[in-house]
Amino acid sequence: MLEEYLEPMINHQALLLTILLGKKRISFHAIQQKTGFSLANIKRYIHQLEELFQGDIAFEWDSTIVRCTVLKRGKPFLKTIYRQSVRLHILKFLLIKAPYYKVKSVSGFAREHFISTPSAYRLIQHMKPFVEECGLALEDNSVVGEEWRIRYLIALLHDKYGIVIYELTDHDLDIVHDFIFSIKKQQTPHPLLDKKFRFFDVLLSLSWKRREFDVAIPQEGIFKRLKSLALYGYLEDFFKREGKLLLDMDFPSSEIDYIFLVYLTVNNSFSITQWSEEDSSTLLTIIQEDPAYQELLGELRQLFGHYIAFDKACIQTLIPYFRKTLFDLSLFIPQKYYYAEEYQGSKLLANRIELMINSWAERVSGVGRLTGSNLHLLCTRLEQLVREGLPPLAIAVIEINKKNIDILYSLVMQQVSPCVAKVYRFNILSEAELPWRTDLT
Repeated sequence: MLEEYLEPMINHQALLLTILLGKKRISFHAIQQKTGFSLANIKRYIHQLEELFQGDIAFEWDSTIVRCTVLKRGKPFLKTIYRQSVRLHILKFLLIKAPYYKVKSVSGFAREHFISTPSAYRLIQHMKPFVEECGLALEDNSVVGEEWRIRYLIALLHDKYGIVIYELTDHDLDIVHDFIFSIKKQQTPHPLLDKKFRFFDVLLSLSWKRREFDVAIPQEGIFKRLKSLALYGYLEDFFKREGKLLLDMDFPSSEIDYIFLVYLTVNNSFSITQWSEEDSSTLLTIIQEDPAYQELLGELRQLFGHYIAFDKACIQTLIPYFRKTLFDLSLFIPQKYYYAEEYQGSKLLANRIELMINSWAERVSGVGRLTGSNLHLLCTRLEQLVREGLPPLAIAVIEINKKNIDILYSLVMQQVSPCVAKVYRFNILSEAELPWRTDLT
């Protein structure tokens, strides 16, 4: 994760602000429990946040409690914190295209950010492992490698951290929206559409903003089969027709492949679950017949045994999680609205599933790991499937007084769902046998 390579102070400020914005009023002790920060550091970070957000957020505290009040809503507070990071700016420097027939000036970057040239070179070396983790490399102070991976990294910096390399103009958004609403003809634009799906919008716009770089999506078996979906033909038709009209440029098959990959892997305003019945059926068949996903489903069947029936209906609900494994892109895709670092369900299950998927991804080309919220959401769904397959629990209300039995029975029925438990009444004075079978003696 990119956060692991940022300055500790930046990460600490972002974590503290996330907690304060979520709670509004919280004790110093609770913050210490959640973060592990010392009291002195918490107060130091609050002072720094006060200076950074003067007029936008008000912080008040006494000896035990901190209060946080947002004065100006709708501002990208976390991005403001991340924009302080020189390490993120050096990554931007490495991603920016070098001037024509010139070498990028590291000393120029150093002067711009008030650091020494040796410090700038050390920053480059510090970020090099992350670049390699992304499946990319550094060459002449530039990130090089597969163009589609570079585009995902550029979009990540833009959407999550507010580090903009290519401005997203109103004209760009008009093209994105034309595309969206040509598919969902009955929908009308939502005022928050541009912000909620900004990652998708940036990725799509890079198809015409970085046209000088050739993009080539690996034609892995699963990707080639997915291109048989009717949706791929629609994308091809729209961009070859509208792209010429709106942008005065052609969209070759390589760019259509890229746009299709973006659609498959990134949440967007015409949700992946809203496909035609024909495409949904075809997609299910592709997943069921693909050797890689057959192997993964086989391992899941072995793990869960009779507790989960991996039939068509079950696999259909797992497809949104499976699509996140395409081409190992989870490192690039920002996880929004999810802050729990630890899985809140069975940690044993989460560890087993993570190990299983990572091992599977190492053996199979064209797929990757699930991390963070995607892994947690998959585990939550699997736990839900296990619970749905279990027979209802038997709860016995046993008393000697009929009125007491009726009262207790009513109270229990208010607390449990009939899907979870079946409740029985039994008067031990008037009934000879329990009204259900039991092995208890």
